Amino acid sequence: MKNFPDRTLPIVLMCAQVLGWPGLALLRAERVPGPALLTAALVIAPVGAALAWRRRRPVLALLAVVSACALGSTGVPPGGFAVLGTAGAGLALHAVAARCDARTTVLVAAALVGWQTLWGMSLHGIGRAQGLDILLTVGTYALALGIGMPARRRSRDRAAAARRLARAEEERRRLPEVERGRLARELHDVSAHHLTGVVVTAEAALRLGDSRPAMTREALDFVTRTGYEVLGTLVKARSGLGGPVEESGSVVRQIEELAAGLRRLGQPILLDLPSDLPGTRGEAVHGIVREALTNALRHAPDAQVRVRCTAVGDAVELEVRNAAPARAADGSSELGGGRGVAGMRERARAAGGRLTAGPERDGGWCVRAELPGSRPGAGGPARRVDRFRLAQGVAAVGLVTNPLLPALASPATSDAPGSGLGPGALTALLAGTQCLPLLGIRRAPWTVFCAVLVLSGLWPLAVALGAPDGPYAVPLLASAAVTAVTVFGVAVHRRGTPPPWAAVPLAGCGQLATVTLLAAGRGAAADGATVAWAGGAALAATGLFTGAWWAGRARRARRDRTLASEGDAFAAAVSAAVAEASAERQRMVRGLRESVLSRTGRMVGRAERGELAEAAADAREALAAMRELLSHLHTAPPDAERAPQPTVDDLDLLCRQYRALGRQVTLHEPEAAAGPLPTSVGLAAFRIVERALGAGDGDPADVLLVHAAERLDLVVSGVPRATAEPVMTLLRAQADVLGGEVTADSPGTLRVRLPAGYGQVQQKEGSPSPST
Repeated sequence: MKNFPDRTLPIVLMCAQVLGWPGLALLRAERVPGPALLTAALVIAPVGAALAWRRRRPVLALLAVVSACALGSTGVPPGGFAVLGTAGAGLALHAVAARCDARTTVLVAAALVGWQTLWGMSLHGIGRAQGLDILLTVGTYALALGIGMPARRRSRDRAAAARRLARAEEERRRLPEVERGRLARELHDVSAHHLTGVVVTAEAALRLGDSRPAMTREALDFVTRTGYEVLGTLVKARSGLGGPVEESGSVVRQIEELAAGLRRLGQPILLDLPSDLPGTRGEAVHGIVREALTNALRHAPDAQVRVRCTAVGDAVELEVRNAAPARAADGSSELGGGRGVAGMRERARAAGGRLTAGPERDGGWCVRAELPGSRPGAGGPARRVDRFRLAQGVAAVGLVTNPLLPALASPATSDAPGSGLGPGALTALLAGTQCLPLLGIRRAPWTVFCAVLVLSGLWPLAVALGAPDGPYAVPLLASAAVTAVTVFGVAVHRRGTPPPWAAVPLAGCGQLATVTLLAAGRGAAADGATVAWAGGAALAATGLFTGAWWAGRARRARRDRTLASEGDAFAAAVSAAVAEASAERQRMVRGLRESVLSRTGRMVGRAERGELAEAAADAREALAAMRELLSHLHTAPPDAERAPQPTVDDLDLLCRQYRALGRQVTLHEPEAAAGPLPTSVGLAAFRIVERALGAGDGDPADVLLVHAAERLDLVVSGVPRATAEPVMTLLRAQADVLGGEVTADSPGTLRVRLPAGYGQVQQKEGSPSPST
């Protein structure tokens, strides 16, 4: 059924062409020459095939139609190919508008109109007799464009929605793994590194305590200070906020401080670093160097390590090489979790580069990383675009030069050009002028509506200036049709005030004024019959406008339902991804709480009491617990189906998910939280922000979170669809359950206020849960 219109419409047009000519001529027993019949067959068959092929190659199909009709018109009577020449070209132009971009469509349509005009002039001249032909042709092409271009937008929107949903589903499967890897890297890179330093320092102080008593006090201070840093990092990991984002200019200083700390532990390190390292590549270099130096401290204590980093532009080459160990490792090599090299490779891959690591011939170890900079495009796409535009230009030239084909095939006709502009041509020009504002109907419907009403005064003005006489119906129907299309557009694309139904009475009043001025321009007497005729015409036009408004309202409702279903599907995929990633985070939180945090806190307490040996033992246990935690991150949680729902603490996950899907969503939290939130408030806050962001908008958005002592304030900006009435009703209902409020400060900005104190949150009896 998909190809039914593709095959049926060309067959219908071919049958209509055969019935029109030569069918009517044969029925009237007129003599039809054999060469003319052969010409008709040679034109109708290729044109039908080209029209059947129009969806795959619309521009080429249009070229084939107009070329065949232009060549064949010299061998048949005038107007013989009127059906294929007008309706067939219109059908092909509709395919161009529905399949090609706006630039191609406008270029082809302008070239086609120019071709039609020049072709008519080359065959018959131009005069009053050709006016209705021009009106029919221009009307057919305008109808083709008016139907085809919205169809292209709908197809584009459906394809974009399908791509967004597919990408969201892919991200839904990927985000838990990403969150798991992010937390694992953070814990491994920071906490494991610090804990390894604690173990090495403490054991070195215990080993040399008799010969260097001051080293014991230094080791205790180092263990205490480092333990508090580890606790702070672990608490941040529990909250999901992660570590602070380092400035690119401080990366070199961080590496120097890291090397200075390891030198105090007895590890000789030589640094060869540039003065600065670029953004994300600098962060990758810092993580790789930190891991490589920690591995050297574990496996090659007292061996010299050389760090060499060179930066050319924003491309970075890094090499960390350590010599063979001078002495056997005293148990430090057992402190690692086996993910060091894999973590370094992940960092290099995330920065767009690659990393190799392995032993050297002299017994040492070498880590090399290449992080290439961003390179401009090679120019291939630009050349393809240039060739595409060249093809468009050739198509336009081919369309415009088609009038030369009849002249080459046979001498020009001897018909003398007419004089003056016919009523049909004038009607086409006036209607085209009135249609021009319709190009902006999507962005400014009311402005376009007012412009169309003002331009409707061109019709009586043309009559007053002595335009050719003609029936009243032609200008009235043309003006009413354009106005009805505008009323339809206002109903579909309505924004702000006044309400869209106001377009119907305003258009009726405008049509009454047009009818009255037309009658006055024609010199009609202001008698009762004329007034009744004008009122009846305006009333009939108002009925047409009412039908257009209802059609636009139905179109708007259908579009809103489509957007809502697509937005719900997209939001559901995002919500599922965030829920699964939140479950991964909760698994990490439980593991930290049960193992690492308790042991690290005990280590700090013993170091403050001067129990260095016990603190070193606790550090080893914390490292072992973290290694076990990281190794079990890839196993399925036994309570995955009962994982807690995401709360306000998971808004950072939600924003990261939208950024991964191509939408810039930023979370701002200027102050630290003023204490824990009730679970119902956290759930409601997350669901409100989730629904606001998932309302179907694709513009950048900002989420501001302010947690005071007694309330939680949320401001979501950049979400115009969320401030519309259907979504606002749902959001208000969600906040009312807890006694909060949701307001729209302006179109696109949402303000939410929820009670944050445990004593203030009183869920209404019988109200649904905030998480539903």
